[in-house]
Amino acid sequence: MNSRRSLLVGCGGALTGLAGCLQSPSPSASSSPPQSQSDGGPTVVTSLFPLYEFTSAIGGDRVSVENPVPVGAYGHEWEPPASLLPTLVEADAFVYFAVERFQPWAEAAAEQLQSAYADSVTLIDALEGIPLRRYATAKNRTVEALTVETVALVDPGTENTVADFHFDHWHGEIPDIPAGETVTLRVVVTDHSGDVISFTHSNVEFAVVFPDPSAAAFVSTSIDRDLVRFTATEAGETSVIFSLETADDRWQTPPIGITAGDGGAENRSDSSESTHTHGEFDVKFFADPVLAQQGVKTIRDALIDLDPAWEHQYRENADAYIDELASVHELYEETLQTRTRETVIVAGHDSFGYLADRYGFEIHTPVGLSADHEPTPAEIAETIELIEAEAIDCVLWDYFEGDRIASVIAAEADTVEERRMISPLESTTEEWNTDGRGSLLSQMTEINLPAFATALGAADPTAEH
Repeated sequence: MNSRRSLLVGCGGALTGLAGCLQSPSPSASSSPPQSQSDGGPTVVTSLFPLYEFTSAIGGDRVSVENPVPVGAYGHEWEPPASLLPTLVEADAFVYFAVERFQPWAEAAAEQLQSAYADSVTLIDALEGIPLRRYATAKNRTVEALTVETVALVDPGTENTVADFHFDHWHGEIPDIPAGETVTLRVVVTDHSGDVISFTHSNVEFAVVFPDPSAAAFVSTSIDRDLVRFTATEAGETSVIFSLETADDRWQTPPIGITAGDGGAENRSDSSESTHTHGEFDVKFFADPVLAQQGVKTIRDALIDLDPAWEHQYRENADAYIDELASVHELYEETLQTRTRETVIVAGHDSFGYLADRYGFEIHTPVGLSADHEPTPAEIAETIELIEAEAIDCVLWDYFEGDRIASVIAAEADTVEERRMISPLESTTEEWNTDGRGSLLSQMTEINLPAFATALGAADPTAEH
């Protein structure tokens, strides 16, 4: 361990890339859940609550397991403090999801650990052996004419609008970009109907244009869907145009100024790189108690490789936890086979695709893949129409996203009589821990199963005892 500590102190820039996505500790953050303790065994850091639960169950008293995500924090949207760096470097293993854009900080951490600490920190990909679902493609929209009403430039870390275009001119400004740094902005475009124009699921091509070609000498851009990253290489001032184009039409904003290389640090959110977008694959296999068993086996095998003298104990502990997951599966199967409906309305982003696939029901959400997405009036109306057409009387909402959208839908849909809370299984809360519902297995059986049973018209298993 001492060699790693010396390396961390002496290699100034070894984890610089990771430090860019690690934020200062929040004084209001809740404390982490109690960590597993060990006496001389491996130390493991996990990137998300379910991985902490799996690893703790397998490791028992032998393995010290740390889940850095605080109690009450939304797992995949949490950004860690810079103080996590020494913890990661001192660990014997890091359990995470090796997939793009689910947890950007964990992805960056794994890359840096692989680069600088591959001989001392084992990376454990919890997705190994999991047949990943591709996210369903959103409905494509054909834009007949580019009738743009507003353009907003939003800091994705704070969700604050830094500049917006309407009534033919700009308000606000793009934050100055210090040399060698990057500012990320989300571009949100609405049409005259108030609907957001998607650059991913429509026929609209989005581009960033510099009127002055010489600007490329001191500032560069990259585009990822609706995110634009401006990187300054040296000092300079220029302007930028945001352009939308279809096969038959083109629309552009007036130029807005951009300053590179001087000042601006105080105007920029430290979390501007926090995009919180999902990639191509759904990683939330842990909602399915059958696939979760594979995750347990993957971590078990990695711990055996790391600490082979304790193989028997790791196998015994893993088998016991797998048996518990199998019992959860049997309970879900028995409960949901009595359902009278096939569609569940989730007024939040879809965290339950694997669960729906396992037990053969459909999930409809007006929100889509990202918890940051604000549903349009058209998406809300479509959801209400579906609810009334199928006489759905219960709407589910994600605890960590809140019930605001569910309340709107329930108020407008004539058939809705009840709203039920569900957990995305990415974290826990102090309240759940106190009342005995805080573990992953308890959230599955005592929070989610009763809610899904009610939404699908099946008997609530908790009401029978």
